[in-house]
Amino acid sequence: MELQSFFIQQRDELCRRGEVLLTPALNFTAQQFTETIEDERREQTSREQQQDEDECKKHTLAAAAAAVKLTSAQVRLK
Repeated sequence: MELQSFFIQQRDELCRRGEVLLTPALNFTAQQFTETIEDERREQTSREQQQDEDECKKHTLAAAAAAVKLTSAQVRLK
């Protein structure tokens, strides 16, 4: 991320923001890059939270199933 930000900054300085060289690359600004990175981080965090919740549910269901099996076995022993 830092390297890409540096490249954008250097590009803007060398092109003098379009005064020396006008290129479509100048349409992508450092602000847009930062916003894109922030969006990606939010999405990644959301995906990780969902995965954590899914894992927790899976373990809870497995524990509940094991408890039911244990209870069933205890009832048969009586």
